[in-house]
Amino acid sequence: MLVVATNPVDVMTHLAAQFAQEHGLAAGRVIGSGTTLDTARFRALLASHVGIDPQRVHAYVLGEHGDSEVLAWSLVTVAGLPLETY
Repeated sequence: MLVVATNPVDVMTHLAAQFAQEHGLAAGRVIGSGTTLDTARFRALLASHVGIDPQRVHAYVLGEHGDSEVLAWSLVTVAGLPLETY
């Protein structure tokens, strides 16, 4: 498995997958970390806003890194409860 953690992550992941495939590694074994940092930031901001430990907030940023990523508000939970309930 190959994890790509550089910018521009989507382009580099695509190139790494092509290179990997040329050298016998399945392209599906190449993963880009594009939204991982953004997800961590999203969780930290939500936790700060509601006054709770960030480890108790579960939220996700989906899609390609950059302008096309999406904050998945409908999946947010705080202390095990949907955000709207909390």
